[in-house]
Amino acid sequence: MLRRIFPLSMLLVMVGVLGFLQAWQKDYKDQLPFIPPKTPQDSLKAFKARPGFKIDLIVSEPLIGSPVAMDFDENSNLYVAEYPEYNAYANPDFKQQGRIKLLQDSNNDGTYDKSTIFADNIPYAASVFCYDGGIFVGAAPDIWFFKDTNNDGKADIRKKVLTGFGRDHAGEAMLNSFRWGLDNRIHISTGMAGGEIRLGDDTKGNSTQVRNQTILLDPTTLSFEKTSGGGQHGFSLDNYNRAYICSNSEPAQILAFDTRYLSRNPYVQAPAPAVNITPGSKFTRIFRISPDEPWRILRTDLRTKGVIKGSNEDGKVSGFFTGATGITSYRGDAFDPKHVGDIFVGEVSGNLIYQARLDDKGIIPIANRAEPEVEFLASADNWFRPVQMANAPDGCLYVVDMYRGLIEGAAFMPPEMVKHLNVMAGFDRGRIWRISPENFKPKSNPKLGSLSSSELVALLEHPNGWHRDTASRLLFQKQDKSITNLVRDLAKNSKSHLGKIHALWVLQGLSSLENSDVLQALDDQHPRVREQALLLSEKLPPAKDVRSRMITLLKDPDIKVRLQAIYSLAGADDATSAKALGDIAIALGKDPYFRLALLCASPDRTEALFSHLINDKSFRVSADGMAFLGTQAKNLSASGLPRSRSVLVAAINTLNDAEKPLANTLIREVIESPLRTPVEGNAGKILDALILDARKSLEDPKANPIAQASALKLLSNQEFANAQELFKASLDSSKSPMVHQAALEALAKYEGSDAALLVISAWPGLGPKAKATALEALLSRNSSTELLLDAITAKKIPKGEVDLGRLKLASGKKDSPLAKKISQLADASSSSRLEVFNQYKKALETQGDKIRGKEVFKAQCSACHQLEGVGKSVGADLSAARSRGLESILLNIIDPNREVKPAFVTYVITTTSGKIITGMIASESANSITLWKADHQNETILRNNIEEMRSTGISFMPEGVEKNISITAMADLLAYLDSIR
Repeated sequence: MLRRIFPLSMLLVMVGVLGFLQAWQKDYKDQLPFIPPKTPQDSLKAFKARPGFKIDLIVSEPLIGSPVAMDFDENSNLYVAEYPEYNAYANPDFKQQGRIKLLQDSNNDGTYDKSTIFADNIPYAASVFCYDGGIFVGAAPDIWFFKDTNNDGKADIRKKVLTGFGRDHAGEAMLNSFRWGLDNRIHISTGMAGGEIRLGDDTKGNSTQVRNQTILLDPTTLSFEKTSGGGQHGFSLDNYNRAYICSNSEPAQILAFDTRYLSRNPYVQAPAPAVNITPGSKFTRIFRISPDEPWRILRTDLRTKGVIKGSNEDGKVSGFFTGATGITSYRGDAFDPKHVGDIFVGEVSGNLIYQARLDDKGIIPIANRAEPEVEFLASADNWFRPVQMANAPDGCLYVVDMYRGLIEGAAFMPPEMVKHLNVMAGFDRGRIWRISPENFKPKSNPKLGSLSSSELVALLEHPNGWHRDTASRLLFQKQDKSITNLVRDLAKNSKSHLGKIHALWVLQGLSSLENSDVLQALDDQHPRVREQALLLSEKLPPAKDVRSRMITLLKDPDIKVRLQAIYSLAGADDATSAKALGDIAIALGKDPYFRLALLCASPDRTEALFSHLINDKSFRVSADGMAFLGTQAKNLSASGLPRSRSVLVAAINTLNDAEKPLANTLIREVIESPLRTPVEGNAGKILDALILDARKSLEDPKANPIAQASALKLLSNQEFANAQELFKASLDSSKSPMVHQAALEALAKYEGSDAALLVISAWPGLGPKAKATALEALLSRNSSTELLLDAITAKKIPKGEVDLGRLKLASGKKDSPLAKKISQLADASSSSRLEVFNQYKKALETQGDKIRGKEVFKAQCSACHQLEGVGKSVGADLSAARSRGLESILLNIIDPNREVKPAFVTYVITTTSGKIITGMIASESANSITLWKADHQNETILRNNIEEMRSTGISFMPEGVEKNISITAMADLLAYLDSIR
């Protein structure tokens, strides 16, 4: 009986494999019918707007094609950026490049009937902004300035302003969304691609890194500052210069703080400034009315059946954000005033525009859906792609409709489908729509370019944000100081608080702002005027009366005013301000945003604030107080300033025995300081006791590994000779992996060769994870890298146990002797990635076991990838990779450098002390960068301590992963990835 069952079971397996391969290789052309585009008139009929609103067509093809951004000049002419090459990487024969169209309304009827190519041959043109009779254009890797000086409607000046911005292969996350701010600067989102940017005429390569940051461009000097940023495609400023961003699955985030404040104290480690404000975040539901595309239905069906990889979203074809773009804060005057400040987000995959209303009572607003289970605007036309929106001269909301058959990145779709889709369909089409109230009648197009300076001043209190912004921009361009008193009168007497705010910033832009203007605004009845006055106070030399008034605002009834008062006063250098900040810290220091603002004080102010707080016994013994003092101590210690260290030691010496937990926390921060001076007094006794306890723990064979790991961290601040034997014992093969890890991390801090030689001698007794950390330690300095190479050559460390790809990253300059030595060693052992891929293609023909594959995933992939709640979500999202097909997955595993997204590139940082850290950027702020290293550990480096940072252009995922995965195991891994639902 058993002999009959066995062959039958094998037959069933073979049938299953055959069925799978047949399904995988099936041609799906018949299930992917082409959805034809609609005429503009038919597309208009397909809209369903919120009751009370209507849609009008402003312009369409053939006047525009593939529009992605727009901006009105002061005379209501419309400049449109066209991006026809989107998805062209999937169609190599496509050669057309981006351009800028100038659109004009020749008969003043509210629609644009004349189109001129203002500038062409601009690859990746994705943003446009009008200034001084010309336009700035964002086209990665460059920002250009174009201007027409002979009035023929075509640019004859073409100047590269900035260069070095990153390009995303899929074309979805590059610089975008140029916005004029209250601060007389052009705010530019750099997108996820970031870049190493420099001035366009800088041939020396003096660049600065801008990943996930916003740059503030001064259009007169072309200099720029960096501030908080993030998001993918979409950036908007509200009436008070608060910034909002969005990403594909994150419909709305706010930039919670200005990272420029962190520059006051380069030792502050801050969280990411982008904060989700939609209650559902990436799980926010949307309600499309367009039919699900055949390819989307087929993809979900095939995922459900396991034919292709990827999540089937519980069988739901749509209903969630996958293409959120063009976030816009409404600032016009055509809608009901209740809509001012509402957030509008385009969902290009769902053919709709989402509306959220802000609950703005706290520091971070909440963006609640405006109406339940219905969208502000939805279309039954699958080609409607609302990529951007704009507040228009007529007070309405204009929508840039790219109008494409396929808006999803072709790189992220199953190749089985892409080959049957026209990925470029619609490149020559595009529309711009106007959303207005039902009773709206088009107005004459305003012509602000012909207005006098005094007439422009009057527009600063106009109810439409476009008029206020354009008037302030023109006044900044003119620099006409004859109207200073007129502007000052408006700042004082305007009935509009927005008029007052704009007038104050115009004064600043004219270099005419005075302390009396700020003092008056600090007393204004409207909290937003007071908040802006605090910001403006930072632009002027300190004045005693202004500073006194600012201190009173620390207790303002408005929470945003109180927070801004802290930020603005944290830069002060007087004792009165320091004491006031200390008092407010005791009252409000529990709130994380108030705490961050307090930490942004300069190091010397931090010393004064720390001293003030620790002298308040009730504060220092509270849990919140101890936590805040510990954070301050970390910042003071990191500064390496003798004075800061003295402040900490003096504070410890005043604590009594009952406050030992706080004393221990503070002394641990003291010894982390770069300084190596003796610690005296009670602090010295506490330190001696801690070191004694650490030694006892390490010498006790029964001690808890957690305690021993903590002890090793403490001892890493001692002279190496005094702790060498303990480190050696901690690396013994009998010790736990946790202790090995802690010992190796501690040894990495030492510069001498003795520590490196100890690591090398311990290598044979280390486990795989510890060896990865040991390798990082040895590669952290050129001197220890030399010792590592000698050990490999002498066969003290087997060459096969060293990641040669990781070794190459440590080589530094290509022509250095060390680089040549590493290259010789690595090249002698390297094999062609194509050869390896061809060898492992057998895994595609082998029926894998998904249960065994999950174990392979846990062992080889989970340190950087997460599936089914297992692992860490550090590397690429495997659900996106799975949609490319099994062969593509295998190719990316074998050859991870074949295509590298900017987010997963390896960086090499050299610190001022000569240490070399290599890894992928896990997070960053204005003050610090956190790298995820090859040993699966995070390391945070203060920018202040970075000597050099360079992108390798190489994937963080190492080559040679297959060395630990047999062909059978690879088949199992692919089967597991294929089984994910």
